[in-house]
Formats: sequence, structure tokens, C-alpha cells
Amino acid sequence: MLGGEGGLESDNVAKVRNAAAKQVRSLSEFLKIRKRDWREQGAQLKTRINTKLLCCQAALVVLVRSVSAMDVDSKASKDMLQQTLAWFIEATKSCILSSWRKLKICEELFCMLLNGISQITVSRGGQLLPVLLIPLKPLVVSTCSQACSFAPLSLGLLKFMCL
Repeated sequence: MLGGEGGLESDNVAKVRNAAAKQVRSLSEFLKIRKRDWREQGAQLKTRINTKLLCCQAALVVLVRSVSAMDVDSKASKDMLQQTLAWFIEATKSCILSSWRKLKICEELFCMLLNGISQITVSRGGQLLPVLLIPLKPLVVSTCSQACSFAPLSLGLLKFMCL
């Protein structure tokens, strides 16, 4: 667990959280890079994409745990929470619009982002739900409009988001 007794010191937790945030913030730009713009091709390129998306998945876990463990009432906590949700929503949009969306790892990342958003919201007792629904509506519309090209997107997720 991050922080607390027996956990990492608070300055180390902040460093880990900042590194995780940097990974998630960089995801949008990374996913905008088209296949023809890479020097690598084939298996080497796919490995590079998979590695970046796996790092982002790990970063999501760190951010969800750190935000969920913070004091609910502090101003800094609320600001960090809103910023983290904004990063997650932006990263989720990037997954949907990316030319890499057909990769299984991108689908997994997309699902983890949605799961992270819901875990953070639940950890706050649903207080953020009204605010969160506003940016999620265009995300749902984008997901449903991209459903045909989001190749392996699970049927259950499509039903949940589009019906």
C-alpha cells in the first residue's frame, strides 16, 4: 500500500505518483503517432507500443491507489482527484481515437482507464458522479461511434456503454 505505516515515505510516494502521472499524461501524444511515423516496423514496433501501454497500465494502478487513499476532505486531495480523473478521461479518449485501438493491449488499457475512473468515484462515495457524467457522455458517444473499428472490444463493454 502507498503511504501509511510500513509504507513508503510521503516524499517517495509523491515521486512515484508524479512518475505515474507523467506516464498517463504522455499517453495521449504517444497514441497520436501514426504507424508510418515510427522508425521501427513490424514486431519491433508492436513491442514498443505494448511496452508503453503496459507501463501506462501500471501507472494507472499507482494513481488509483494513491488518489483513493488520500484524505477525502482536503483541498489538495480534491484538486489531485479532479486532475487525475481529467488525465484518465483524456487518455481514454486517446485510446478510442488512436490508430492503435485494434491492439488487444489498447483495449485492455481502455478498460483499465474506465475501471480506474469508476474506482476513484466509488472511493469518494459517488460525490463526483454528477461532475463526472458531463465529460463521460462524449466519451460514450465516441466509443459507440468507433465500435466497428475498435476490433476486439468486448461485447459486454459495448452493451454497457452503447445501449
